[in-house]
Amino acid sequence: MEIRSNIRVPEVLSTRFEAAVVCDGINQGYVALGSTALEGVSQLKSALEDPRLSRLIHDQKVTLGLIKPQPEDPKKSRQLPENDDQAAAGIMDEIGRERIMTAFSLKLTPEQAETFYIENKDKLKKICDPVSNVPVWQRLIEFTTSGPLTVLLIHDEGGDAVQWWREQMGATKPEDARPESIRGRHAVSAPENWVHGSDSPRSVRRELTVVRLVLSDLLARSIHNSEHFLPEEFLRWRGILESDDELLYQKLTSNSVAPGWGEHFPFYSFGSSYEVQLIEANGSRGGKYLHEESSFISTRRFHA
Repeated sequence: MEIRSNIRVPEVLSTRFEAAVVCDGINQGYVALGSTALEGVSQLKSALEDPRLSRLIHDQKVTLGLIKPQPEDPKKSRQLPENDDQAAAGIMDEIGRERIMTAFSLKLTPEQAETFYIENKDKLKKICDPVSNVPVWQRLIEFTTSGPLTVLLIHDEGGDAVQWWREQMGATKPEDARPESIRGRHAVSAPENWVHGSDSPRSVRRELTVVRLVLSDLLARSIHNSEHFLPEEFLRWRGILESDDELLYQKLTSNSVAPGWGEHFPFYSFGSSYEVQLIEANGSRGGKYLHEESSFISTRRFHA
Protein backbone atom coordinates (compact mmCIF):
# COMPACT_ATOMS: atom_id res chain seq x y z
CA MET A 1 0.00 0.00 0.00
CA GLU A 2 1.59 3.25 -1.18
CA ILE A 3 0.32 5.41 1.66
CA ARG A 4 1.93 3.08 4.23
CA SER A 5 5.40 4.00 2.95
CA ASN A 6 4.56 7.71 3.28
CA ILE A 7 3.83 7.47 7.01
CA ARG A 8 7.25 7.69 8.59
CA VAL A 9 7.58 7.66 12.34
CA PRO A 10 10.10 10.16 13.78
CA GLU A 11 12.79 8.73 16.04
CA VAL A 12 11.53 10.64 19.07
CA LEU A 13 8.09 8.98 18.88
CA SER A 14 9.26 5.49 17.92
CA THR A 15 9.34 4.09 21.48
CA ARG A 16 7.00 4.60 24.39
CA PHE A 17 9.85 5.39 26.77
CA GLU A 18 11.32 8.19 24.65
CA ALA A 19 7.93 9.57 23.65
CA ALA A 20 7.10 9.99 27.34
CA VAL A 21 10.37 11.84 27.96
CA VAL A 22 9.89 14.09 24.94
CA CYS A 23 6.16 14.83 25.36
CA ASP A 24 6.45 15.52 29.09
CA GLY A 25 9.55 17.63 28.53
CA ILE A 26 7.99 19.71 25.78
CA ASN A 27 4.75 20.27 27.71
CA GLN A 28 6.66 21.24 30.86
CA GLY A 29 9.17 23.46 29.04
CA TYR A 30 12.43 21.56 29.54
CA VAL A 31 12.75 19.88 26.12
CA ALA A 32 13.09 21.45 22.67
CA LEU A 33 13.21 19.42 19.48
CA GLY A 34 16.03 19.84 16.99
CA SER A 35 15.46 20.42 13.29
CA THR A 36 15.54 16.69 12.44
CA ALA A 37 12.85 15.82 14.98
CA LEU A 38 10.72 18.87 14.13
CA GLU A 39 10.74 17.86 10.48
CA GLY A 40 9.87 14.26 11.38
CA VAL A 41 6.90 15.20 13.56
CA SER A 42 5.69 17.68 10.94
CA GLN A 43 5.89 15.04 8.20
CA LEU A 44 3.97 12.56 10.33
CA LYS A 45 1.21 15.09 10.93
CA SER A 46 1.03 15.82 7.19
CA ALA A 47 0.86 12.10 6.36
CA LEU A 48 -2.12 11.74 8.71
CA GLU A 49 -3.87 14.49 6.72
CA ASP A 50 -3.46 12.64 3.40
CA PRO A 51 -6.81 12.47 1.51
CA ARG A 52 -6.02 8.86 0.59
CA LEU A 53 -6.09 7.96 4.27
CA SER A 54 -9.47 9.68 4.61
CA ARG A 55 -10.82 7.56 1.76
CA LEU A 56 -9.56 4.36 3.40
CA ILE A 57 -11.28 5.37 6.63
CA HIS A 58 -14.50 6.13 4.76
CA ASP A 59 -14.33 2.72 3.06
CA GLN A 60 -13.77 1.10 6.49
CA LYS A 61 -10.41 -0.25 5.42
CA VAL A 62 -8.59 1.63 8.21
CA THR A 63 -9.44 2.12 11.85
CA LEU A 64 -7.67 3.75 14.78
CA GLY A 65 -6.48 1.87 17.82
CA LEU A 66 -4.50 2.68 20.94
CA ILE A 67 -2.23 0.58 23.09
CA LYS A 68 -2.99 2.28 26.39
CA PRO A 69 -0.56 2.99 29.22
CA GLN A 70 0.73 0.00 31.11
CA PRO A 71 -1.37 -1.10 34.11
CA GLU A 72 -0.20 0.21 37.47
CA ASP A 73 0.99 -3.30 38.37
CA PRO A 74 2.44 -4.77 35.14
CA LYS A 75 2.84 -8.19 36.81
CA LYS A 76 -0.93 -8.64 36.66
CA SER A 77 -0.68 -8.91 32.86
CA ARG A 78 1.10 -12.21 33.27
CA GLN A 79 1.42 -13.06 29.59
CA LEU A 80 3.16 -9.79 28.68
CA PRO A 81 6.70 -8.60 29.54
CA GLU A 82 7.00 -6.11 32.38
CA ASN A 83 9.01 -3.79 30.11
CA ASP A 84 6.50 -1.32 28.66
CA ASP A 85 7.91 -1.15 25.12
CA GLN A 86 8.28 -4.92 24.97
CA ALA A 87 4.70 -5.39 26.18
CA ALA A 88 3.39 -3.02 23.48
CA ALA A 89 5.45 -4.88 20.88
CA GLY A 90 3.88 -8.14 22.08
CA ILE A 91 0.39 -6.74 21.54
CA MET A 92 1.33 -5.57 18.03
CA ASP A 93 2.59 -9.08 17.27
CA GLU A 94 -0.78 -10.44 18.39
CA ILE A 95 -2.59 -7.99 16.11
CA GLY A 96 -0.35 -8.92 13.18
CA ARG A 97 2.34 -6.54 11.97
CA GLU A 98 1.05 -6.83 8.40
CA ARG A 99 -2.21 -5.17 9.50
CA ILE A 100 -0.55 -2.19 11.18
CA MET A 101 -0.06 0.72 8.77
CA THR A 102 1.78 2.77 11.36
CA ALA A 103 2.49 2.84 15.08
CA PHE A 104 3.88 5.78 17.04
CA SER A 105 3.83 6.79 20.67
CA LEU A 106 2.64 9.88 22.55
CA LYS A 107 1.91 10.94 26.11
CA LEU A 108 -1.26 12.97 26.54
CA THR A 109 -1.98 15.84 28.88
CA PRO A 110 -5.25 15.69 30.87
CA GLU A 111 -6.80 18.25 28.50
CA GLN A 112 -5.84 16.18 25.44
CA ALA A 113 -7.17 12.97 27.02
CA GLU A 114 -10.47 14.67 27.82
CA THR A 115 -10.77 15.85 24.22
CA PHE A 116 -10.04 12.36 22.93
CA TYR A 117 -12.73 10.72 25.08
CA ILE A 118 -15.14 13.67 25.18
CA GLU A 119 -18.09 11.72 23.72
CA ASN A 120 -18.09 9.45 26.78
CA LYS A 121 -17.83 12.22 29.38
CA ASP A 122 -21.48 12.72 30.33
CA LYS A 123 -22.12 9.00 30.70
CA LEU A 124 -18.93 8.15 32.61
CA LYS A 125 -19.20 11.10 35.04
CA LYS A 126 -22.43 9.55 36.37
CA ILE A 127 -20.81 6.17 37.10
CA CYS A 128 -18.66 5.63 40.18
CA ASP A 129 -15.68 3.25 40.17
CA PRO A 130 -16.43 0.60 42.83
CA VAL A 131 -12.78 0.24 43.84
CA SER A 132 -11.52 3.83 43.99
CA ASN A 133 -14.95 5.40 44.68
CA VAL A 134 -14.29 8.17 42.14
CA PRO A 135 -16.21 8.86 38.91
CA VAL A 136 -15.21 6.49 36.11
CA TRP A 137 -14.52 9.55 33.94
CA GLN A 138 -11.91 10.81 36.39
CA ARG A 139 -10.36 7.34 36.64
CA LEU A 140 -10.20 7.08 32.82
CA ILE A 141 -8.42 10.41 32.40
CA GLU A 142 -6.00 9.71 35.24
CA PHE A 143 -5.09 6.34 33.77
CA THR A 144 -4.85 7.58 30.17
CA THR A 145 -2.33 10.24 31.23
CA SER A 146 -0.38 7.98 33.60
CA GLY A 147 2.07 6.89 30.92
CA PRO A 148 2.77 6.73 27.20
CA LEU A 149 0.35 5.22 24.70
CA THR A 150 0.81 3.94 21.17
CA VAL A 151 -1.35 5.15 18.27
CA LEU A 152 -2.13 2.45 15.70
CA LEU A 153 -3.66 2.66 12.24
CA ILE A 154 -5.00 -0.82 11.53
CA HIS A 155 -5.83 -1.98 8.00
CA ASP A 156 -8.40 -4.47 6.79
CA GLU A 157 -8.57 -4.90 3.02
CA GLY A 158 -12.01 -6.47 3.29
CA GLY A 159 -13.54 -3.17 4.45
CA ASP A 160 -14.43 -4.21 7.98
CA ALA A 161 -11.55 -2.63 9.93
CA VAL A 162 -13.61 -1.15 12.77
CA GLN A 163 -15.47 -4.36 13.55
CA TRP A 164 -12.43 -6.58 13.03
CA TRP A 165 -10.35 -4.59 15.53
CA ARG A 166 -13.14 -4.42 18.11
CA GLU A 167 -13.51 -8.19 17.93
CA GLN A 168 -9.77 -8.62 18.46
CA MET A 169 -9.89 -6.29 21.48
CA GLY A 170 -12.79 -7.98 23.27
CA ALA A 171 -15.29 -6.47 25.71
CA THR A 172 -14.33 -3.46 27.84
CA LYS A 173 -14.44 -5.37 31.14
CA PRO A 174 -12.00 -8.27 31.25
CA GLU A 175 -14.57 -10.55 32.91
CA ASP A 176 -16.84 -10.05 29.88
CA ALA A 177 -14.13 -10.43 27.23
CA ARG A 178 -13.62 -13.59 25.21
CA PRO A 179 -10.59 -15.47 26.63
CA GLU A 180 -8.82 -15.42 23.25
CA SER A 181 -9.25 -11.63 22.80
CA ILE A 182 -6.51 -9.14 23.74
CA ARG A 183 -8.47 -7.90 26.76
CA GLY A 184 -9.43 -11.42 27.68
CA ARG A 185 -5.74 -12.40 27.81
CA HIS A 186 -4.19 -9.27 29.28
CA ALA A 187 -6.68 -6.79 30.79
CA VAL A 188 -6.46 -6.07 34.51
CA SER A 189 -9.61 -3.96 34.80
CA ALA A 190 -11.47 -1.21 32.99
CA PRO A 191 -9.75 1.10 32.08
CA GLU A 192 -6.54 -0.92 32.60
CA ASN A 193 -7.44 -3.10 29.63
CA TRP A 194 -4.48 -2.30 27.33
CA VAL A 195 -6.30 -1.31 24.13
CA HIS A 196 -8.82 1.12 22.66
CA GLY A 197 -10.59 1.09 19.32
CA SER A 198 -12.81 3.57 17.51
CA ASP A 199 -16.43 2.39 17.21
CA SER A 200 -17.27 3.85 13.77
CA PRO A 201 -15.62 5.59 10.79
CA ARG A 202 -16.90 8.90 12.21
CA SER A 203 -15.10 8.17 15.49
CA VAL A 204 -11.93 7.23 13.60
CA ARG A 205 -11.95 10.63 11.88
CA ARG A 206 -12.67 12.52 15.10
CA GLU A 207 -10.04 10.69 17.15
CA LEU A 208 -7.44 11.02 14.38
CA THR A 209 -8.14 14.76 14.37
CA VAL A 210 -7.31 14.83 18.09
CA VAL A 211 -4.05 12.96 17.42
CA ARG A 212 -3.11 15.51 14.76
CA LEU A 213 -3.88 18.33 17.20
CA VAL A 214 -1.58 16.70 19.77
CA LEU A 215 1.21 16.63 17.18
CA SER A 216 0.53 20.27 16.26
CA ASP A 217 0.67 21.24 19.92
CA LEU A 218 4.00 19.45 20.38
CA LEU A 219 5.43 21.35 17.40
CA ALA A 220 4.18 24.72 18.61
CA ARG A 221 5.32 24.22 22.21
CA SER A 222 8.73 22.93 21.12
CA ILE A 223 9.30 25.96 18.90
CA HIS A 224 8.35 28.18 21.83
CA ASN A 225 10.69 26.26 24.17
CA SER A 226 13.58 26.57 21.72
CA GLU A 227 13.79 30.29 22.49
CA HIS A 228 15.30 29.28 25.85
CA PHE A 229 17.83 26.77 24.50
CA LEU A 230 21.12 27.07 22.66
CA PRO A 231 20.50 27.50 18.90
CA GLU A 232 21.48 24.55 16.74
CA GLU A 233 23.79 26.70 14.62
CA PHE A 234 25.59 27.78 17.78
CA LEU A 235 26.09 24.16 18.83
CA ARG A 236 27.63 23.44 15.43
CA TRP A 237 29.75 26.58 15.51
CA ARG A 238 31.17 25.58 18.87
CA GLY A 239 31.82 22.03 17.66
CA ILE A 240 29.36 20.54 20.14
CA LEU A 241 27.49 19.09 17.17
CA GLU A 242 29.73 17.62 14.50
CA SER A 243 29.00 18.39 10.86
CA ASP A 244 27.08 15.15 10.17
CA ASP A 245 25.27 14.91 13.50
CA GLU A 246 21.47 15.29 13.40
CA LEU A 247 20.05 17.01 16.47
CA LEU A 248 16.98 15.29 17.89
CA TYR A 249 16.39 17.36 21.01
CA GLN A 250 17.90 19.29 23.89
CA LYS A 251 16.81 18.58 27.44
CA LEU A 252 17.43 20.90 30.36
CA THR A 253 18.72 18.89 33.32
CA SER A 254 19.41 21.80 35.69
CA ASN A 255 16.79 24.21 37.00
CA SER A 256 19.22 27.05 37.71
CA VAL A 257 18.69 28.95 34.49
CA ALA A 258 19.00 32.65 33.83
CA PRO A 259 18.68 33.41 30.09
CA GLY A 260 20.37 36.42 28.58
CA TRP A 261 21.82 37.61 25.30
CA GLY A 262 25.43 37.89 24.27
CA GLU A 263 26.78 39.61 21.19
CA HIS A 264 25.37 37.00 18.80
CA PHE A 265 23.72 34.18 20.78
CA PRO A 266 21.77 33.72 24.02
CA PHE A 267 23.68 32.52 27.06
CA TYR A 268 22.66 30.90 30.34
CA SER A 269 24.38 31.56 33.62
CA PHE A 270 24.31 29.89 37.05
CA GLY A 271 25.52 26.54 35.76
CA SER A 272 22.89 25.40 33.27
CA SER A 273 23.16 21.73 32.30
CA TYR A 274 21.74 20.06 29.20
CA GLU A 275 21.45 16.67 27.58
CA VAL A 276 21.70 16.72 23.79
CA GLN A 277 20.28 13.70 21.95
CA LEU A 278 21.44 13.15 18.38
CA ILE A 279 21.87 10.72 15.50
CA GLU A 280 25.50 10.33 14.48
CA ALA A 281 26.80 10.10 10.92
CA ASN A 282 26.82 6.29 11.03
CA GLY A 283 23.13 6.24 12.01
CA SER A 284 23.65 5.30 15.65
CA ARG A 285 22.12 7.17 18.58
CA GLY A 286 24.37 9.25 20.75
CA GLY A 287 24.50 12.44 22.71
CA LYS A 288 26.38 14.87 24.87
CA TYR A 289 25.99 16.34 28.30
CA LEU A 290 26.65 20.07 28.37
CA HIS A 291 27.43 22.22 31.37
CA GLU A 292 27.51 25.95 30.88
CA GLU A 293 28.74 28.67 33.21
CA SER A 294 28.20 32.06 31.61
CA SER A 295 29.92 31.81 28.22
CA PHE A 296 32.00 28.71 29.04
CA ILE A 297 30.66 25.32 27.89
CA SER A 298 32.09 21.95 28.86
CA THR A 299 30.90 18.82 27.05
CA ARG A 300 30.95 15.06 27.58
CA ARG A 301 29.87 12.75 24.80
CA PHE A 302 27.94 9.52 25.44
CA HIS A 303 26.37 6.79 23.32
CA ALA A 304 22.72 5.81 23.72
